[in-house]
Amino acid sequence: MTDINTKAKRDEVVVAFQHSGEEWANSPDRVPVFSITKQIANPELESFTGPDEERDRLPREITKTAVHTMPGVPNAGLALAYLKLARRRSADEAMSWLIEAAVGVEGYDDLVDELAGVGDKGPAILEGIVRKIQTIAMGGLEAPKG
Repeated sequence: MTDINTKAKRDEVVVAFQHSGEEWANSPDRVPVFSITKQIANPELESFTGPDEERDRLPREITKTAVHTMPGVPNAGLALAYLKLARRRSADEAMSWLIEAAVGVEGYDDLVDELAGVGDKGPAILEGIVRKIQTIAMGGLEAPKG
């Protein structure tokens, strides 16, 4: 644990960081951001070794739901990196980076694919996702209780 001296004198440090190797992206406390349900090829068909009659009874496709989550523990370093990128480049580029940092590359790519097909609802959906990610990353939303 790092001790914080909020009343540090001029010749004292406020905090002496001890790098733990822990990353925000690996936080075990996760919060759901969005989910995607889609039909995929049944993976059991590829590895099925039984009789053809049994194989023919297996469904060709199954429904799979992927819930894309982000770490629920705010990280000041991530928030500062986001603010720095927004200041040096643009708010849009910084937000794009923050979304990908929060939900991962696969989650970001899934979001791009899904938003391309929702028509005029896309901006409202994206706004809600952006608001949630930004609020959590900046430390303003507690993890769900319960």
